[in-house]
Amino acid sequence: MIEAIISSLLVAAVTGLTIIAYRHPRAFSKLFTPILVVTGAALASGLIWDVAVSRAFVNLSPFVDTGKLQPAQNAIEALSPPMGWLIGGFFGFYMYLVFLLNLPKLLSQEGGDSNQKE
Repeated sequence: MIEAIISSLLVAAVTGLTIIAYRHPRAFSKLFTPILVVTGAALASGLIWDVAVSRAFVNLSPFVDTGKLQPAQNAIEALSPPMGWLIGGFFGFYMYLVFLLNLPKLLSQEGGDSNQKE
């Protein structure tokens, strides 16, 4: 249930950014850097969380019985964010933001080409 709510909010946010970039390109160019900083901070937070959880496991593993080491490892993996999705999502979002930043240039070039063909 929570995944559906979060994905709906993300789709709404991306749609809003797209509309702002299309209708108000100067305003979007001002928003580009703060959005990038916030998403970069989210990525850094995820990476720091993963490193902290891994280091805690490494440091505490000598105190765990060998028979309980695998369930402890499974619990640690459940706490760690999926790094591939986190990093891939960040770079995908970054590329989309760059595309939106260059959208006015792309649209003006497209319009210029169609006028020359007529």
